[in-house]
Amino acid sequence: MRACGRSIIKFAAWVNHLREFDQTARRFEYANLPKAARDELEQPTPGGDVLESAARCGALLRAAELTNAASRQAVVRQAKVPDNYRSMQRAAGLYPLSALVVRASVSHWQRSVHRLFADTAAGKSPPLGVRLRYRPPISPPISDTDVADILRTTTDSLGIPVPTAAQLAALFSRYAPAWELDTVDDNDRPGRLYWGTQAWPQIDVAQPVIYTHVSYTRFGSRVLLQLNYTVWFAARAAENQLDILAGRLDGIHWRVTLGDDGRPLLYDSIHPCGCYHLFFPSASLRLIERSGLYHEPILIPQAVPSLSEAQRLRILVSARTHYLQQILLDDEAESASPYQFAPYDTLRSLPIGADDEHRSLFAARGLVPGTQRGERWILWPMGIPSPGAMRQWGNHATAFVGRRHFDEPLLIDENFSDISVSNP
Repeated sequence: MRACGRSIIKFAAWVNHLREFDQTARRFEYANLPKAARDELEQPTPGGDVLESAARCGALLRAAELTNAASRQAVVRQAKVPDNYRSMQRAAGLYPLSALVVRASVSHWQRSVHRLFADTAAGKSPPLGVRLRYRPPISPPISDTDVADILRTTTDSLGIPVPTAAQLAALFSRYAPAWELDTVDDNDRPGRLYWGTQAWPQIDVAQPVIYTHVSYTRFGSRVLLQLNYTVWFAARAAENQLDILAGRLDGIHWRVTLGDDGRPLLYDSIHPCGCYHLFFPSASLRLIERSGLYHEPILIPQAVPSLSEAQRLRILVSARTHYLQQILLDDEAESASPYQFAPYDTLRSLPIGADDEHRSLFAARGLVPGTQRGERWILWPMGIPSPGAMRQWGNHATAFVGRRHFDEPLLIDENFSDISVSNP
């Protein structure tokens, strides 16, 4: 009976998380409706609050439909996250053959990344422009012990840490990196996204903004909190007329996975297209080596510096391509421009002019309009919709060969072993 009771409690907690996602998505979808459509919906709604009425309906449906084990099991069976690869697209592109060509190209790129990091470390990669540094706003210090206490005391019945808004703000400030950007023009400056008069989003470089959100991963029996930081640029400038990687908008996702001890367990990054996945594990992780023609290897370009409680990382970024070049310890004595934080979710409903109209940054399949790249005509056989285009969190396929997603819950667990556990 006790086991059954615990199971029901965990199921209820899981459903609560699903309902939170549902209500958040519904809020943005409703805000993005034309004002006339919202006015029409509000007329027959008691009290005029459509979202509140929808939430009440959801609560009633939950109470009516999830009262027995069979209905609960049916919900669990149907809770499947869609894959971001298209098998039919791969079949049409003769994937078993075309993937071998792409696999060779990926190997070449990975070797070039190792060279880039090595050359930067050796001072052999001079900037193309001026290196500009950006640093997060000053905040009260928080120790590793404080972070561990937050993670431990906010864990729900599913083992998921759910810090308060104030605690999350402290965590984001603690692990926010400084950015050192090789800057040739405004395409290399970070900024705030907005909808202007163009058919694609614009960047206001007068307002340096880093967009933040929380995610989770499983590692062994634990659920770990991940802090995500996204910087956006106006474009990846073309290096020549045949540059198939150039296009509107570019950026970097930087992710910090926290261990139970309150210290970073792993850093990793991608561009918002899902490409260029780099891993920077802590000393307590060991890579699980895998091989195979249809497996894209994990890329670790350098050992990440260990942080003291008073330090933060500094990320060196190249001009035009916005490739990561080196991860260093920041020197707070050196000058830097401040950047501000903004919730990543605000991108799901950006204002567009007057009359309280809003529009998501993301369109169908999570893609950002107007950010298509020429590489899509070459890489489409890998099964990824519009390779190279910017896309929404949760839609990032990160391997052209094989299958890998940035938000896979077992990404770390399947690719790294915990040295502190396996070798006590």
